[in-house]
Amino acid sequence: MIDKQFLAAKHKGMMISASGVLGRIRDKWKVEPHMRYGCGEMLRHLTEMVERFYGGDVKAVDEFLQLYCLDVNRPIFDDASNEPYGDEDIRKEEED
Repeated sequence: MIDKQFLAAKHKGMMISASGVLGRIRDKWKVEPHMRYGCGEMLRHLTEMVERFYGGDVKAVDEFLQLYCLDVNRPIFDDASNEPYGDEDIRKEEED
């Protein structure tokens, strides 16, 4: 089970159903087959992330963010020291 320190306060505002949105795109809209597949996979990955996160595996969120290239602000750690690198982002150097 997830530790309470990792949970935000219960959301009380407007919400949107990811399964509803992705499911409608996947099942009803006339989209390219690869887009249908992508929507189905994203929904499957979101579901897996939720189950793992609430089950106590907080790394599941980081894995999801990396998988969908949403990790642009992710700190880069020196594996030997487990300390983050400085302000410079070595990923930018790799892209150039």
